[in-house]
Amino acid sequence: MAVLVAVACLSLVESQTRTRQSIFGLYAPPAGRDSIRVTRRRDGKIGVALKLYYANGHTCQIDKAGEWHGDRVLVIADGIDPNQPCKLEASFTNGHILLKDDGLRCAPVYCGTRGKLDGVSLPKKH
Repeated sequence: MAVLVAVACLSLVESQTRTRQSIFGLYAPPAGRDSIRVTRRRDGKIGVALKLYYANGHTCQIDKAGEWHGDRVLVIADGIDPNQPCKLEASFTNGHILLKDDGLRCAPVYCGTRGKLDGVSLPKKH
């Protein structure tokens, strides 16, 4: 029984390692200018650089470092209120990145009026 548990744990760790390695790269639609680049940084953190385009020339742009938070990358950046920072989560499923703007505190700082970060999903370019 202990051997089976050890094998299952090792298999889970290997799966998580493969998933964590596969997130790096460029996420962008087949046509369009939106992009999110996820990079491995020398300090061990994960770089998240994005530029999203919206109506009337409004954009969202951020280039910050995040860290693993469970199965997601969490970027904590300046918010409008110093006591309520921007918390941008990136999750990775089926070759897509999905952003969650926790508390909607990132868009007011990093986006123009019509821009949003919460719920943005882009496929990984191969």
